[in-house]
Amino acid sequence: MSRFIGGRLYTGSYFQIVGPDGVGKTSAIDWLRKQFGREKYVFVREPGGTPLAEEFRNSLKSEPLSTEKQLSLMWSARFSLFSGVVAPAIESGKIVISDRGDACSAVYQDLFHENVYGLLEFHMGLRERLYNHVNASGVLCSIVPNYIFLQGDAGSIVESLAHFRSQKDLFDGASVSVVQKRNADYKRYAEKLKDSRVAHSWSTVPVSAPYNSNERAFREIALAIANRYAQD
Repeated sequence: MSRFIGGRLYTGSYFQIVGPDGVGKTSAIDWLRKQFGREKYVFVREPGGTPLAEEFRNSLKSEPLSTEKQLSLMWSARFSLFSGVVAPAIESGKIVISDRGDACSAVYQDLFHENVYGLLEFHMGLRERLYNHVNASGVLCSIVPNYIFLQGDAGSIVESLAHFRSQKDLFDGASVSVVQKRNADYKRYAEKLKDSRVAHSWSTVPVSAPYNSNERAFREIALAIANRYAQD
């Protein structure tokens, strides 16, 4: 049986940029990468970031799968990314900023739907395991996820998607009602996290069109990251 050696808590080292498709998550990440550089920051995306996770990403974005299969692939990709990239980077003193994360799984796999009984609890259990892990030295490491939720108007997001994306995948919001539901489910997830045993922070950043070049919002995201990191 493994023995834990002490314990480490990382409060301001891991950030997820979340929100519905088209709200500017990837554009924000690109802007942050240019501002922050790569010396102290590591930028990742979900799903993806390791060869195995990229395989899962291709399957998720191209093949119609059941909710159970989607969730299983998402979590397999997430654990691969965490063990191979995220956790080692954080333990070496770097800050990790992720394009999407576990909040997106709860929303895009529609875990608040009444017909997926038990899957939300399954998701929350895996989440607890992910953020509390034992590293190669036997040290119990707890990583606090910091969620930055980009909230935009559903109508203008759909217009933006139609204008800027020539190809859409299976998870793109196709209508105003879909985007509205996803915005609402992100807020439900934020409420759900209050009952979790995993510490976290949740910040909401209102954004407006053009979502791919909203520098005011991007600066607000950078400030939220800097303020949270200062507490670590």
